[in-house]
Amino acid sequence: MSIYLGGAIALGAGFGLSVPLVNHMTIEQSHSQLRGRNLAYLSMAIFFGQFISAGMDLIPGNPEVIFSSAAALGLVIAVLLLAGHQQQRAHLG
Repeated sequence: MSIYLGGAIALGAGFGLSVPLVNHMTIEQSHSQLRGRNLAYLSMAIFFGQFISAGMDLIPGNPEVIFSSAAALGLVIAVLLLAGHQQQRAHLG
């Protein structure tokens, strides 16, 4: 139980610290014409992630397998986003 409590505290702190940082970075990195659209995309991504993570409680099976699968999926998505970003920067630059 203490591992779950520690994980809950770490997730809460991570979310509480990362959302204002990403919001600030989005504003700082966006052109003024695209700032509203980028902030809307950021809001959709944050709340979609919350929605999906809440549904993890409904998945039957071993919690270790569920969380390992979620971590692997997150890693794959992060790599794909990074590759897409690098490709877009190479195309524009």
